Amino acid sequence: MGVVPVSYYLRHLGASTLNLNHHGLGPLGAKALATALAVRAGVALELEDNFLLSEGTRYIVEMLNLFLCPMQNLSSNHLRAAGAECVAKMLPDNVSLRSIRLSGSIRRDGAATLKNQVNITLKHLDLSWNGFGNEGALALGEALKYNDTLVHLDLSHNRVTNEGARTLCRGLEINDTLRSAWSSHVLPVSAWVSSGCSGFLPHSKDMLFRFTDSDD
Repeated sequence: MGVVPVSYYLRHLGASTLNLNHHGLGPLGAKALATALAVRAGVALELEDNFLLSEGTRYIVEMLNLFLCPMQNLSSNHLRAAGAECVAKMLPDNVSLRSIRLSGSIRRDGAATLKNQVNITLKHLDLSWNGFGNEGALALGEALKYNDTLVHLDLSHNRVTNEGARTLCRGLEINDTLRSAWSSHVLPVSAWVSSGCSGFLPHSKDMLFRFTDSDD
């Protein structure tokens, strides 16, 4: 069935982080894992590259809505729009989530689902390698408009231009917690100021936008 052996799970039963990256769980494995984790409040999940698809993501997200989980890595799982929508619906009500990685998972058709989905506890958000362009930047700007907890944001390799970056800036206008934001497009300081985000600049500990468009 392609499900991770029970022995592996039992060996890691008491761990604070359950690392199942690259195990090929698939939707059926995700369903079995969600059932097993129903008694494991507080465990951080590493589930990168498991071909969860939208079906497997739904099982995991339903479990997360009921039990405390501080960190979730769903990178490279082909969530697409339906899976991204499951994650987006979870965000507003999940008060235990501190970090979520969706690198290479939601793509362009899933980015719009993030609009208006505000999480008040999330500190680390990785949306790199999704190629969602300015449309995704607009949706993310709306989602972050009322967020004042995010510390690290990774948007690298998403084909965001100056226009999209400015849109994102407006969404971050009231954010005074962000310390590092990574993108594949270089946006000069003057653009941040003109976009109303000058108040954000003194707080940043890292270069805000790095790499070049050629990386995309």
